[in-house]
Amino acid sequence: MKKYFIAFTVSVSVFIASSAFAITIDFRDNVWEGAEGLGSFTYGDVTLSANPQDAVLWQDGIDGIGIINGYENDEIEGSEVLQVSFASEVILEAIYLADFFYECRWWSGCYSEIGYYSLNGADWTQVTALNPSNSNGEMSIVVGEIVSSLWLRAPGRIGGKDHEFALQRLDITPVPEPATLMLMGIGLAGLAGGAARRKWKKKALDKG
Repeated sequence: MKKYFIAFTVSVSVFIASSAFAITIDFRDNVWEGAEGLGSFTYGDVTLSANPQDAVLWQDGIDGIGIINGYENDEIEGSEVLQVSFASEVILEAIYLADFFYECRWWSGCYSEIGYYSLNGADWTQVTALNPSNSNGEMSIVVGEIVSSLWLRAPGRIGGKDHEFALQRLDITPVPEPATLMLMGIGLAGLAGGAARRKWKKKALDKG
C-alpha cells in the first residue's frame, strides 16, 4: 500500500512540475489569422481586443498582432491600445515585440522608438528600442509577474519621429489551481513522511 501511495504522490508531483513549464503564444501562427479585421478575437484562453471602439485587429506571419484604426497603419500607435486578456491568471514571463526600431532618418536623425505596457490595467511602463535594432526590430521584455491582462500602446508620430510596434509573442506559465497545489502538498508530505519512516526503521534495525 505504501508503495502505491508513494508512486501516486510522485506522479502528482511530476504532473504539476510539467504543467508549470512556460508556454509560448506565437501570434504569427495561422490560428490567429481569424483576428484580422475584428475588434475582438478569442482563441483558447486568450482574448485580443483593439481599442478605441472603432479599431480592428491586424495579423501577419512575420510581425504578429497590430491594430488598424482609420488612417493609421497596421502597428500599435497613437490612440490605439491592444488588450490581451487571459481566462485565468498566468505568470507573464516575457513579451516579444516586432517593428520596434532604433531609427536613423535624414530628416529626424537617429532615435529609439518608445512604447508602453501595463499589467492588469495598472501604471504604464515605458520600454525603449535597442540600439541598434535587428532587421525586424525584434525585442524581448522580461516581466515575471502574475497577470490577468496585458495592455500595449505606443505614441505614434511625435515631431516627425514614429513610435510604433507589433506584438509578436508572449511567454506565459500557467498558475496552478489551489486544489492542484493542495494535491502537491499532500504528495510531497507523503514522500517526506515515507522517507522519515524508512530512516527511523533502519536506525531501529541497526540498534537491534
